[in-house]
Amino acid sequence: GAIYAAWASLGYERGVLGLPTSGEIQEPQWIVQNFQHGTLNFDREKGTVTRVIDGMPEELPPPSADSPPVQLERIKPIDPS
Repeated sequence: GAIYAAWASLGYERGVLGLPTSGEIQEPQWIVQNFQHGTLNFDREKGTVTRVIDGMPEELPPPSADSPPVQLERIKPIDPS
């Protein structure tokens, strides 16, 4: 959903948030997901996603209608040889 799209736009695990450390936490007003270096919060009423790092919130812009759809991250296993 919106949290995954926001995480993708920030560069997945290579971005400032790093890897997820929780699943999505359903609250009455929000859906929250924790990451190594912050959180993403989806406001159900406004339909916006806010990134919080070190206690500093920043509302992220919605995805552009012209941008390509979010591609699922595919991690290739490391070849042990």
